[in-house]
Amino acid sequence: MRTNEEIIDLIVKLRKEQGLSLSRLAEKINMPKSTLSRYENYSREFPLNKADVFANALGVSSQYLLGFDVDESSNHEESNLRKEILEVFVELDSDEKKEVIDFARNKKKKKPK
Repeated sequence: MRTNEEIIDLIVKLRKEQGLSLSRLAEKINMPKSTLSRYENYSREFPLNKADVFANALGVSSQYLLGFDVDESSNHEESNLRKEILEVFVELDSDEKKEVIDFARNKKKKKPK
């Protein structure tokens, strides 16, 4: 299990990765911004009974947030990468999309098994 500081550090990291302000995360978890700020400043202990609320707002499991499921880290990073790829891909025209798909298929063929 993660320490209080590790849990808070992870929450801050996930919040920033997702571009969430302190205010926006506070809204998502229905908590005063000042309370959330106290957690992030280590002035208050993280409330373990709120792990599900924080985890849902940040798109991870409570097990991962608390440190019981470390594999989710790579799943979360992969999910962010897929999201970024999709955001870029949808902005391309048809010819550019075909080029990207062809490039990816060629990369896959060259990858050692």
